[in-house]
Amino acid sequence: MVTLSALILLLLAAASLFGWGSLTRRLTRTSSGPWPTTIGLGLAAIVVVGGVVNLLRVAYAPVLLIIFIVGLVVFRFHAKSFRPRQPSVWKSRSAVFELSLVALLIATVTLFTILTQVPPRAFNFHDDLEKYFAHPVRMLATGTLYGSPLSALGSETLGGQAFLHGFVLAAFPIQYINAVDALFGLVLLMTLAASAGWRRLAPFPAAILGPIAVVMIPPQSVNVSSLFTGAALVATAVLLVADDRESSVSAPVLGIVYAALFALKPTLAMFFILHLPLASLTVRERTGSWRSAFVWAAKTTLWATLAIAPWILLHLPNYLRSTRSTLGAQLDNSALETQSLFSTAPLVYGQGATFAHYTAIIAVAALAALASGITLCFARQYKPRPSAFGIIAGAISAIAGYLIFILALGSVLSGYESNLRYTTPLLLGAGVVSTALALGLPSPIWGRASGTVLALAIVCLSAAFAPSFPSRYRHATNYGNVLAFSATPQMSAFRVAYTKDVLRDGLHSFLDDLQSKVPADEPIIVWISTPFHLDYRRNRIIDAEPAGLTTPWASPPAGVKYYLWEYNGPVVRREGNYRAEETSAIGRLGPTTPAQGLAFATRLSGMTRNATILYEDQQYVLFETH
Repeated sequence: MVTLSALILLLLAAASLFGWGSLTRRLTRTSSGPWPTTIGLGLAAIVVVGGVVNLLRVAYAPVLLIIFIVGLVVFRFHAKSFRPRQPSVWKSRSAVFELSLVALLIATVTLFTILTQVPPRAFNFHDDLEKYFAHPVRMLATGTLYGSPLSALGSETLGGQAFLHGFVLAAFPIQYINAVDALFGLVLLMTLAASAGWRRLAPFPAAILGPIAVVMIPPQSVNVSSLFTGAALVATAVLLVADDRESSVSAPVLGIVYAALFALKPTLAMFFILHLPLASLTVRERTGSWRSAFVWAAKTTLWATLAIAPWILLHLPNYLRSTRSTLGAQLDNSALETQSLFSTAPLVYGQGATFAHYTAIIAVAALAALASGITLCFARQYKPRPSAFGIIAGAISAIAGYLIFILALGSVLSGYESNLRYTTPLLLGAGVVSTALALGLPSPIWGRASGTVLALAIVCLSAAFAPSFPSRYRHATNYGNVLAFSATPQMSAFRVAYTKDVLRDGLHSFLDDLQSKVPADEPIIVWISTPFHLDYRRNRIIDAEPAGLTTPWASPPAGVKYYLWEYNGPVVRREGNYRAEETSAIGRLGPTTPAQGLAFATRLSGMTRNATILYEDQQYVLFETH
């Protein structure tokens, strides 16, 4: 029943997003394109709409249902766009064979994901249970994601992914929210990759190469934040510019996609910075005018700014308080040794992969850019020349993003391996998809050999990651998740047991009783491992978590008298844990999070000495200050 329900909802979600994508194309007067790209555009449009309804403080379950139904209604009138424009293609046996292979692969991955990870049997107990789970709970309860200056909302994410989680949480238990990324985002990315390679090397089934690479490359999943959804939007932007089935490059449409990426995760703004100038070359090729290209880039930037504005305005009160955190932030200015991009040492999150493996992805993307460059230099009669510029834009964005995050920012943020995770959406969405598009480029020097070389490069790339696949498969089968932590079987089993324990109704009832000891409508500063169990309607919950404590605006609001603190427990950090994390942290900003956490814990401990204790046991303390 769960499998059947998941499949039906997956199809309904795709239909609704297709409707929103079609509506966006119509409102911006953009011609229709391949249906996977339209679904990706619909996803971007939904994220932008999410900023508006959150800013208006009406992001409740009924409003989300209306948004979902509007997409289905529009889909009803645009369903014919799913039909192929060239019915004669389907008379070809090779086309039917190619479609069958792609459908079989995507269906297999979809079923496996549903059976093992819908819902996951374990979550990241710090990132997810302590942080991301609370975001959609707050939104559905209060109508907005705005609420706590001590959380990571507004810094690590603007809330786009939490808004998408809200659609699931409005109808299902909270443990199902990861279906947004791990299921729908993955399937959409595979479909976009297949669309990029569709009929590129006919009669060879090139459309299957991109989805295979997506499956074989370890995505370094560590929580429920945006990974595959971000990669899918990156792929959508690449296809809007580089796919010759798109008759024009629409500034409003591309601006909406860029804005949605920023709303999902600010680190994805790197793609906008890199991709837009290169995409302008496509407009220059279409119009023959540099002035037109400049105007188009300005319009795209303006549309992206307008689309992201509601999300920025939502968090503006916090940004205006960004002077200096009062919690005692520390910054380690120590430098790191330069990371080798060809290192064969196993990665913490790589599940058997190494830096050399991920560097191979940009090497393949470089081949795609080279093939496109050869086409531009020598194939003067090649009609869809703008698509070659678009492929170069996507490939170089992936390459440059990888190099910047690793070589330039690796020692500035949280270390090289953590930064590598931020590049995964770019590598999958831009690197793989751009290479799949390049399979069909003509080459006057190599003939069809250029496409064959690229196809073999993708095959070799997938084979290089193959040794990591069995361990990921076993972990998903045995523990019901694909968390990329290097952990012992005992630790994996602990995560499963802990997740099951904290999701029980008993803990929800216990925390509900604790909250009832605080007068209704009184604000509460909360630092516990499971804040998603609280009633955000009854009290203003100012939830704290380590990442939120590092923001420039991280200071408790004035006038708050009530505090709920989980000072002990199986996953609660103690002073020794903070000291160890601070010592072992990598990067200049790495030690900041444990330092802030320890400072806040010390502060709360001191406050309890002169406070009225309303409840205390060996794990929780609820107190009122005077």
